[in-house]
Amino acid sequence: TTTTTTTTTTGDKKPRATSHWLTQLWWYLPIAWSLIKYSSIVAPLVKWLAVFVLALLLSAYLLQWSISDFYLNHSHAFAKYCWLLEERNDGVESKANNGKEQPQAPSLIESMSVLRVPNLKGEEREGRTVLLTGATGFVGSMLLRDLLVHREKLKVRKVLLLCRAKGGRSAKERIQRLLSTDLFEFLQPAQLAALVEVVEGDVTKSNLGLSEQAKRKISEDERLTHVLHCAASVNFTQTLESAALCNITGPLNVQRFSGTCANKDVVFVHLSTAFVHGSKTGTQESPLDEQLFDLQQFDPVELYRSMLGSQYLATKCFNFFGFHNTYTFSKCICEHILAQNIATKTIILRPSIVGPAVQYPFEGWCGRKPSTLVAAACLYLNFQWNLWCFGPQAVPFIPVDFLSRFIIGTVWKDKAGGEKKTADPSMECRIHNAVWDVASPRTAEFSWLDFAAIVTQLGAFMGYFSRFTAYIGLFSMKRVFPLLQLRKEDFTSLHSAVIVGPFKLAMRTAKFCGFGTKDFEMILPFLDLPLLFFPFVNAQYCFSSRLKAPNALDGKRYAFMSVVAAHRFCAPRLKNRGISPSRFNLIEGRGVSIWKDACWAFTQPNGGLMERLASCVLSFILHRTCSEVVVDVNSLARSLRERDFSGTQRILLAPTHRSFFDFLLISYTCFSVPEVKIDLPSIAAASVFANVPLLRVLLPLFRIFYVFRGRGKEEASKKLRELDPKRSVVFEVYIEGTRSRDRRFVPPKTGLVQGLQKMDQSFLVVPITINYEGIPDQKALSREAAGSNPRGMRFGALLSWLKNMLCGKVFLGKVEIIAAESIRMRDLEDDGCRTLVEEVQRRQRELVTLSSYHVAAGAKLLSAPESAIRSAFGRINPRAISPFETAIHSKLCLPDDENELWTIFLQSAHMLAPLLESDCPEWSSWLSGGRSPTPEARGTQSEPNVQMLVETLTRTLRAAQRSVQAALAELKASGFSNPSTAHVLQIASSSNQQPAILLRAAVSFLNIYPQSLQKATEQLSSIQSLQPQILWSQERLGFWGWFDTAFVLNVDRMDRLFVSVKGDRYAYKNKRFRRLIPFIEGAVGVKIDPCPAFDDTHTAATCTAGDPAIGIEGLKALKTICQEASISLADRKRHGTGHSLSDVLRIRLNDQSMRFPDVVVYPQGEEEVVSLIALAHQRRWCLIPFGGGTCVSRAVCCPSLKDEPRPIVSVDMRKMNKVVNIDHENRLVHVEAGVTGAELTKALLQLGYTVGHEPDSMEFSTLGGWVATKASGMKRNKYGNIESIVVGVRVAG
Repeated sequence: TTTTTTTTTTGDKKPRATSHWLTQLWWYLPIAWSLIKYSSIVAPLVKWLAVFVLALLLSAYLLQWSISDFYLNHSHAFAKYCWLLEERNDGVESKANNGKEQPQAPSLIESMSVLRVPNLKGEEREGRTVLLTGATGFVGSMLLRDLLVHREKLKVRKVLLLCRAKGGRSAKERIQRLLSTDLFEFLQPAQLAALVEVVEGDVTKSNLGLSEQAKRKISEDERLTHVLHCAASVNFTQTLESAALCNITGPLNVQRFSGTCANKDVVFVHLSTAFVHGSKTGTQESPLDEQLFDLQQFDPVELYRSMLGSQYLATKCFNFFGFHNTYTFSKCICEHILAQNIATKTIILRPSIVGPAVQYPFEGWCGRKPSTLVAAACLYLNFQWNLWCFGPQAVPFIPVDFLSRFIIGTVWKDKAGGEKKTADPSMECRIHNAVWDVASPRTAEFSWLDFAAIVTQLGAFMGYFSRFTAYIGLFSMKRVFPLLQLRKEDFTSLHSAVIVGPFKLAMRTAKFCGFGTKDFEMILPFLDLPLLFFPFVNAQYCFSSRLKAPNALDGKRYAFMSVVAAHRFCAPRLKNRGISPSRFNLIEGRGVSIWKDACWAFTQPNGGLMERLASCVLSFILHRTCSEVVVDVNSLARSLRERDFSGTQRILLAPTHRSFFDFLLISYTCFSVPEVKIDLPSIAAASVFANVPLLRVLLPLFRIFYVFRGRGKEEASKKLRELDPKRSVVFEVYIEGTRSRDRRFVPPKTGLVQGLQKMDQSFLVVPITINYEGIPDQKALSREAAGSNPRGMRFGALLSWLKNMLCGKVFLGKVEIIAAESIRMRDLEDDGCRTLVEEVQRRQRELVTLSSYHVAAGAKLLSAPESAIRSAFGRINPRAISPFETAIHSKLCLPDDENELWTIFLQSAHMLAPLLESDCPEWSSWLSGGRSPTPEARGTQSEPNVQMLVETLTRTLRAAQRSVQAALAELKASGFSNPSTAHVLQIASSSNQQPAILLRAAVSFLNIYPQSLQKATEQLSSIQSLQPQILWSQERLGFWGWFDTAFVLNVDRMDRLFVSVKGDRYAYKNKRFRRLIPFIEGAVGVKIDPCPAFDDTHTAATCTAGDPAIGIEGLKALKTICQEASISLADRKRHGTGHSLSDVLRIRLNDQSMRFPDVVVYPQGEEEVVSLIALAHQRRWCLIPFGGGTCVSRAVCCPSLKDEPRPIVSVDMRKMNKVVNIDHENRLVHVEAGVTGAELTKALLQLGYTVGHEPDSMEFSTLGGWVATKASGMKRNKYGNIESIVVGVRVAG
């Protein structure tokens, strides 16, 4: 054994740390030089960039200040009723009501007594005949339909349709075209032929332009009871002569003809207009009544003659009473002349602006061409640069189906024919205002400004014009015109200068250049429509009427339906014909242009500066990576129809969680479709996003707050209470808690929902399903699903993905966002929250759809035809395959990795789960995410393609299960009685070609999970620890290091793992090592979880050393030589093992084959060592020298009794640690062999010297051990190994 050692040491002082600022400056110098060199180019760029940013800021501010608030909040009709855009527009009532949404009040008309059809079954007269004019018009066609529908109650045998030839078509052809529409499909052709008879004529001609035979046949028909005159020319720009011919001569001829009929009780019904009072509009206290308008000194007959002649008197009267157009003037004169004919029973009905139907034949029906109200919306949509002046006054409208039923109810109930004739014409001629009475509820109204806002919102949404154009129109109507207080003459001049003049100039220019002017000529007749509307849209009309609007009539819905009717007329001319509320593509129409995206983002009416910038960038990314981002806006509107718009309604958006793209897409949807009135949500994001340096700062600016998992509902409640209550009305929460790695549904969590519950607010929970084809982080997620350790969010990975995106290497295909029916969250207990989240997830499952991409992945995995897979899923779930599905995009390729293919195909996991429940219950539970599978698909297993799919899938899954069972059997046969899941998975993966994602699932079925953390903690805490009895050392037994020092795995407040050093021995004691755990996990493929510290060597985990074989006499002999000796269990175990991994594990794993020294002695000088050697020689003991015990060569391990039967004495040299002498001149030091590296370095450092030898173990290893093992250190390149440093050695043996 070695006794003392003399070593040489150099005189080098400890080097000072070099400064690194020069190195940093080296990198900045080229950048600074480039900026100086190209300053002439950089400066203008910086200047223009600053100007651009300021312009964007200014435009956003001006937009928010000027009109965006009005655009968003003035009308909520689009948000409430946008689903009406998808209702059919060409069918009858029986077909229109087959959908989910019914008309706003199915019994609305029937609930009003004045609109009920009288039942005339008890009357004597049977088989009545009705003569109807204007049947091809809007009101006439509806009236004809109601006569035919209610023919039995009204005892109508035949309807005679007086019609003229027009447009190259005869009267019969025109009527036949009308009757062939869906409006009359409730009758068979034979029934129509029997009920309807066409009579060709012209009301403006004498005897109605009838032939003698037709005239005789009609006039002699004693069953003719009613003549309904609906024909008119609704043209506001006609001359007085033309208006008189169409609107006065025609009605007079029809009335005169009615008087010649054989039935003297025939009733003549004339359809006039409610606007026959000149400039009078009525008031709430004095509404316009149902009397003839007082023409004062003007004689109506003379006025009629003047209109046909010189027009002087007519013009004077027109201007005197302030009539707005020749149509209303001619209707007023006509009423007076008709009332003078007391020989014919006459009824005059005055409808206001006739709009689309509310209920019959279906909601929104408006005929074959736009009517007045619809025509205004059509012009607004088709020519958005026109100038309108819509005021805040209520619209005097009447739905066409209400008007038709009012005509029938009034005419057939009217008793005018039975009353005694009087000299007063007004008593013989009944007048009825067909307009809402002034006492009607305000909920049945809508203003012209409401109408303009609805047209603007729908037009911007459907792509008729940009929102910038929409803002200009609304700005002029809402901000400019009210300040100008325009009269009609002023508005006419302004309109002519701004609109008509430039339009005609453009048309002439196009014609001169040889371009087509067809579109110009089509719009030109409607260009003056705003002028014609001006008197009506800027005046509040009040009428007295028997018609009082029902409380159930929703005026805002009716306004929206009127605009929808206009959209249906204009849609064929729309460039973006693919736009549909049920499939609204968020990225269509702009192309891949950052400039277009910026213009779009900064003209949106909602969001702050940061949201606009983020949406601009995200829009650019989506354009480059997605073929479509489709949002079912209808589903969003349906799910939120129960909300109020007071600004206090809390909304909880609950999307599925498949990618980090999820929260971006939902916020982007709310930003892109502001008309739906969903504010930008406050998003609950996992704390892992805070690990990315840049995201940690940016995300909170976009209404994102971090949630720490596992901290309970109190933590969630605290975070939610910290949010701004005025800003946070909409929340976005992922009930699954974490992203699904393989697209299966993850069991939901309740923490955040319980936190929201504590806010004492009523929430409307909206389940949302996001269907991806490709997922941005698909490769990483598939690796994690296959068993790889998650690497978390990393800034470098994000930059790499962005780089690949810019290079065109990322393509995701289609993304589809659908909302389910909402759930109102009220006062819920914990169990109620669990029920709520499970119901949310159930509704999310129902909306999952499969594309050709998912089907192709399944076909490739199962080696089956794509058509068969598609057909099978079509049978399993008819909603699974979208009806809009197309072929896979050329840029979207199926991956080669089988695990990644499975993650794509498992989009359908919950659909397949019911089919495997009977044969493979474990796999069924795994596919359904641990929930009971829904039973809907079980009845389809007999279908051939479904059966093929189930058999192929079952065969594949069972093969994976068999592989896992074989791996488990192999391990047990190799001596592993309780192998871990990771070990089984490793063997199964290496022995066959089954995908790891299935093998991992199959391993989970084996019930070989390790003990839970809680059980392990209980077991460790129940064991009594045994502290080592080493006399002087603070070293831990069975570990590497000191008792007070260790690497500790911690979790910070943001749920991030980091490693720190316990104790005060080292300079990096307070430093956090965040990259150490990811590095270890990636290197060894093992996931490291936090667990209780394992600080001591426990008796249950160690072997026994046995009694010392040296005997009592031997111990007494040792005591005479060495003052310190030990036979303690801890000392003997420590001196019988080194620091190799095998030594540590043998102690911990209860290795009974280990042998330990019988005694440990601590000599303190050379003489004791010599005496100890002599005693050992005398008693035949085996001596093993022991220094720091850091060896990994098993040199201190005791041989077995078979190899070495002698007692073993361990000689611990660490008491011999003195520096004997220092030769400063030769720089030599004489040191005892037991000195540790740390002690020697400290002693020499005080004298300004260094040892020159620094092995990793220098804190524990001794100088004697260095020499004995020819050790090497980190400074070997300068000072050499230990043999290059040692000068001489004294050896005792």
